[in-house]
This record gives sequence, C-alpha cells and structure tokens, in this order.
Amino acid sequence: THLGRLHPFAIRARGLLLQPTLGSRQGRTMDSAARRGPPSVQRRRGWAAALLPLVLVVATAEVKPPMRTASRTPETYLGTRARQLLGLRGGGFKGCKALKGRWMARASQRGDVKDLRECSGGASPATSVFNLVNNVAGAGLLTLSAGMAGGVGSVPATAIASVLGFLSWFTFTVLGGCCSALNVADFRGLWCLTIGKDSAWVIDLSIFFMCFSACVIYSGIIRDILTSLAITVGIPSSLNFRSLNLVLLTCLVLVPLCLMRSLAALGMTSFLGFAAVAYTMLFTVFRALDGSYSPASGKFLAGLAQEQAPSFLQTSRWGLSPRVFVLTANLGLAFIAHYNAPRYFAELRGHSPRRFTRMSATAFGILTLLYITMMLAGNALFGDNAQSNILSNFATTDMLAVGGRVATGVSIIFGYPLAFCGLFDALQGTAASLAEHAGTLRWLCNWVSAPPTTWHEDLLRLTLLSGATATALAVRDIGVVVGLTGSLIGATIVYIVPSMVALRTRQSCSPDDLRKSLGSLYQPVAFYCLIGFGLVVGGIGALETLRSA
Repeated sequence: THLGRLHPFAIRARGLLLQPTLGSRQGRTMDSAARRGPPSVQRRRGWAAALLPLVLVVATAEVKPPMRTASRTPETYLGTRARQLLGLRGGGFKGCKALKGRWMARASQRGDVKDLRECSGGASPATSVFNLVNNVAGAGLLTLSAGMAGGVGSVPATAIASVLGFLSWFTFTVLGGCCSALNVADFRGLWCLTIGKDSAWVIDLSIFFMCFSACVIYSGIIRDILTSLAITVGIPSSLNFRSLNLVLLTCLVLVPLCLMRSLAALGMTSFLGFAAVAYTMLFTVFRALDGSYSPASGKFLAGLAQEQAPSFLQTSRWGLSPRVFVLTANLGLAFIAHYNAPRYFAELRGHSPRRFTRMSATAFGILTLLYITMMLAGNALFGDNAQSNILSNFATTDMLAVGGRVATGVSIIFGYPLAFCGLFDALQGTAASLAEHAGTLRWLCNWVSAPPTTWHEDLLRLTLLSGATATALAVRDIGVVVGLTGSLIGATIVYIVPSMVALRTRQSCSPDDLRKSLGSLYQPVAFYCLIGFGLVVGGIGALETLRSA
C-alpha cells in the first residue's frame, strides 16, 4: 500500500515481487517497442528503476508491523517483509520465501475462520459466568458420586476434583489467549489456523460424538426418571417398563421438539436447567444432613431395593482404588466446555486475555465447589451403592426427591433439542469436511451436509434421533456412556487439543504477541505434560469403565 502511494512504478514492482516466477521472455515482451512509449517516458522509467531500492527502504522504514500475524493481508505482508525480500535485513531470500509461503498458506484458510474483530462482545463478566456455569453443570453432576463408589476416599476425591478443575480452567483460558493472538472467534477456525484445515474434520467429529453421547445420557436419565415417577403415581409394574416409557416420550415429545427449525422459543429454558441443578444439589445436601437415609434409622429405607440402599463397606476417608480413573473420566465430562471457549471470549465485553482469565476462574471455581459438594453428599448418603444417576437411589415416596426428578426431567426434555441441534450441526460439518476425501461416497457427504429438501432434512433428523434412542435402550447403565465419553472425548478436548493449539500458536505469532495473549500461561513443558496426561488418563479411564461395567 505504501509503495503504491510513493510511485506508480512500485505497483509493477509489487506484482513482480508477489509473482517472482515472471520469466525473462515475458519481461522482454513488456519492454517491446509498443510499450516503451516516448523517450521522456523511458527516461522517467529509468530513473524510477534506479531509485526503486531507495524507495523500498524508505517505505518499509515507515511501516510498523501489525500487532497480530493472523490479521495481515498480502499487501501488508509485502510492506513489512520488503527488506527481507531484497536481502537488506538478514535471513536471506531463501528464509523469507519459507516465511512467506507459510503465511500465505495460513491466509488462504481464513475463509473458514470467524474473525474476532468482527465480534462486538456485549456480555458482562457476571453474565458470562452464569452462562458458562449453566452450560457446563448438567447431567454430569448426577454421576460423580458413582465415581467414588468402590473404595475412593473423600480426601483423594476432593483433591482430584480440585486438580482437574484447575487444569480445565488452565486449558480453557489458554484457548482464549490463542483466540486473542490469532484473532479467531470459533473453535474450528482456531484448529484450521494452527493445526491445519485438512484435519478440521477431527474437531467436527469430536463434537458430533460428544453431542451424541449427551443425547444418549439425556435419554437414559429421562428413562430412569419416568420409571420412578410412574411408581410414585401408582402405575402398576405390569405397565411400567423402562424401554416403553422412553419410546413413548420420544415419539410424543422429543420428535416434535427435534424437528423444530428455530429454537428461539426454548431460549428461556436455560434458567430452568440452572434451577434444576441448584435444587438437586440443595435437597441432596439436606437429605445427607437430616439422616433420612441413615442405615440405622432412616425413614425411607423400607422403600429401597438392595442395590439402592446405603452401603459403606468400602467407604473411607483416604482410600484409593482403580475406580479413581472412573471418577477422573466422569469429571472430565463434567468440566468440558472448551469447544465454546472462543465464543465466550468473543462475547465477553471488552474481551481481553486478562478479563477472560478472571471470568473463567470464577466460573470454574463455582463449578468445582458445586461438584465437590454434590459428590460428597451423594457418597455420604449411599456410599458404595451410589448409582450412575444419583436420583435413582432415592425412594419413590420421598417428596423432595420427586420434586428433583420432575425438575430434572423437565429441564432435560427442553434441553434435549439444544443438544440435538448441536449433534445435527456437527454431523453436517463433519460431512462437509470429509466430502473432499470421501471418493465414491462424496455424494452422501454432500447430501448430509446440504439436504436437497425439507423432507430429506426431517428424515436425517429422525435417523439421528432414532440412533440416540436405540443406543440409550441398549445401554442400561448411563455410567458406561459417561465414562467412555469423559475418557476419550473429554480428555481429548480438555487436555490434548488446547495443548496442541497453544504449541502451534507459537509458530503463528511473534514472541511479543504471544506474551501479551498468554503471558505466564505459556509453558511449553506444561503443554507436553498435559498431552501425556490426557493420553494416559483417557486410556486407563476407558479401560476401567469397561471393566467395571
């Protein structure tokens, strides 16, 4: 841009530099008699060619390098690197070619990236904290006590929850810093700019499996809640089947909700979900303190089956067992929110790494306290017999538990379409990413990513819903789905992917930008350790979950 303002001849010079493959034959053609013009024009061109190096030096001396590499344009790139192109700043022409090629490859991928500078963050820190806590705290809250069952003491469980909460906050904050350094406002775009566009289908596929697991877990919880509520209202056992209850609810309620094109009407249900989580935690703590389920004199023990009744044979304060990896897997799913980290950073008012760090620290601190409280209260109530859905342990005559089941069931029913919408979008994104590599199945990927008619889209939605419901019917214990999802998907998105992105961000940013965006958070050794930690904990957690099942 500066060169074009200084002299018209620089426009031609800029084209020559951006296209260094221009052959001598073409150059001779451009200098033919038809293009030379009058002698006065030839003299001016000769003086311009002689003064071109001086013009370039002066121009680049006035150009300040941009703050972020990801926001450069090809013209700005030429202005900031012209001295290297002419060999005036060291590094040689060969090194500059490699740098230019790497940047141009990144710039060609900006079409799939949402620019952070186009997002005007309007959410206050308090609103962001509420949204983050409400987004993360959900069905995973009900499974934590089952992770302690089987010999995990209260002290180790509290320490593990605290450490994993800190690590989850650390990687969540690192993703926000990387978004600030690269001017990216979406998770997929962050992957494209750091890891590569060709492997972006990995992110889409991970989100697809995570949303699919969420739908299966929701269906399993609804199935258990409906069965317990049917007993409470007096429906005979000959008509009360878990599978039948889930199929009826899916056909009558979930199908119409999942076929909705707009979910704007469900926007207020987020508060309902938060209220259900708060009520479930409060009544669980209350029952743990009032002794209603005490093995000695509990008033609700008569209505409990043997597998629901409290048992404390292996419960201790300092005990450890292989079940600790199941607890780690459950917590891995409970803390997962990292695929939304760029969105929270972009929506934060005055988004900066420091404000984002404080906001996320508050949110993850609240989540850690919430999880520890619920986990210890459920363990104090039922000990070794804590179910994967802690609501299944409570008696059907306990009115506080009935209220918790109703609140949780309603919140899940209206939250199911939101998870299903994420599942459908992730499926279409995965199909669009794999279309270029699908070969003979490219037509199928194109059909899934863009259904030709509304009828085809409805068919695709019904197929997805049927698959999630069939999986929930086949798996009797949702703890298996929670453990496998937390071990494989949770460890990948929470520990491995943020570390890989942070390590590759160093190659895309200057040291000053990296220091401003990440500060003391950027520790390469810590990221390598987190990658190893995610691989080990994820693998062992998945094996222990299958063995326990």
